[in-house]
Parts: sequence; C-alpha cells; structure tokens
Amino acid sequence: MPNTPQTFVLDWNGRSAEVRLDRATDCSLRFTDAPWGGRAWYVGPVVRTPVRWDEWVGSVELGGSVNFTDLALNPHGQGTHTECLGHVTRERVDLSVAEQPGWVLMLLSTVEPLQQTNGDQTVEASALLAALEAAGGLHWADQKPAVALRTGAADREARLQRQHSRANSPYWTPEAMEALVQTGVDWLLVEEPSVDREEDEGALAAHRVFWGLEPGETEVERAERPQALLTELAFFPGHCPDGWYALNLQLAPLANDAVPSRPVIYPLEWH
Repeated sequence: MPNTPQTFVLDWNGRSAEVRLDRATDCSLRFTDAPWGGRAWYVGPVVRTPVRWDEWVGSVELGGSVNFTDLALNPHGQGTHTECLGHVTRERVDLSVAEQPGWVLMLLSTVEPLQQTNGDQTVEASALLAALEAAGGLHWADQKPAVALRTGAADREARLQRQHSRANSPYWTPEAMEALVQTGVDWLLVEEPSVDREEDEGALAAHRVFWGLEPGETEVERAERPQALLTELAFFPGHCPDGWYALNLQLAPLANDAVPSRPVIYPLEWH
C-alpha cells in the first residue's frame, strides 16, 4: 500500500488549514567552519577547536578516542538567527526560547528594494504593504501572522554564500517598519543580515521601531513590544511561492539575546 502523507490541521484565528508534513522547506543558513556561507558583520567562519587535557586530545584524526570539540560562533553574523529586545538594551535580556509556540501561521512575500541615488537599497512602506496584500489578500493582517520577506526575486541561490560585510545590503526605512508594526506583526523573518543600514552610526532605527523603542532608547521597561522576535539571514528558496505557510521556528536553547534558528515552513491547504 502507498504511504499516506502525515498531516495535521492548524487552527488559527478562526481559520483551519491542513499541513502536509512531507512538504517541509528548511529556510536557514548553516553555521559552518567552511570558508563559504552567508555571513555578515566582519566575522569569519565558526571556529572548531579540539579539547585538550594534558596529553589527551578530542580529535580522532589527531589520535584521540573521540571527537570532542569547542565551537566559537557569533549568532548575529554567521548564519540564520533569531533575536529579541536584548539586542539593543543596556540590561541583558535573553531570548525566551521555551516560551515560544511550536507552530504559527506565516505569510511569505517578495518585496523589491528601491534603488536610491546614493547606492542604498531600501524597503519602503508602500512597496512592503503592497507586496503583503498581493501575497495574502486585502485582509491578511487580520490573521496576525508571522511575516517573512524575500528581498528581491533574483539571484536566489547566490544568497546561500553571500558575504554581507561591507556590502551595504538592503535595509528597512523606519517608516516601512512602522507600517509593519501597525499591522500587529510580532514575528518578522528577513533574508538580510539586518533591518537597518550596515553603517548607521549605531542608530538601529528600524530595530527600535520594531520593539517599540524611541530613538536611542536602551531601557527594557520603555519597550512597547518586548514580545516581538526578529529572524535575520534567513533564506526563502524560489520554489516556495509567495503566500500562506505554517512556520515551525526552531530555536537553539542558548541563553543570549540572539540564538541560531531554523525556520521550517510548510505550504497550507485551506479548508
């Protein structure tokens, strides 16, 4: 007998959709010690170092009994990661991994950045809202989904190894982020290394809008949206069309403001 695909029904704000578990797409970039790989913020690859105790070494290649390796990584610059309010606050705030839902509704949309006369590429409010409406319908925001933004449709595979350092990658204007925040989005996933300009003198204006902070504010208690999560350096393949998905955002159980993450998405069949 043929295998029957495993499915479950996702109920979300009064709507139901069937999720096919055999249609998963991993939308993450790996944390790797290879010279290639999408990275940013002037950091190199992950560093792997065998543990050494006296004459014992944690490397089979070097004569040890097992491979036992320390890893030095930077969650913000070496692969797909999810960050919380603590990214911009004076007080340490770690991402509450255990408190996040296992599954959420997600809307994937492709937005084309606007080329500026100074060479910058910006995501503008009008283009952003138009792209989301085209992908999810006029009333997409009523579902309060996570939003995933594919920044341009071209050069999909090249993004897998793109080096964003000194590249001035596309970024969000504060007005575009404010327009998104006004729709009630709490989970945002983007392909760029940041929603802000690579060199912005530390303003992180779009980040602060996302978490409901005034310009330059660093106090946790002043944040109006402390629950919001931002995933950066994701990758949404070309074979995944714009539209609705179930999102399983897998987060590494680390105590930090940003942790490696693995967005896995599943196309929906609405009932």
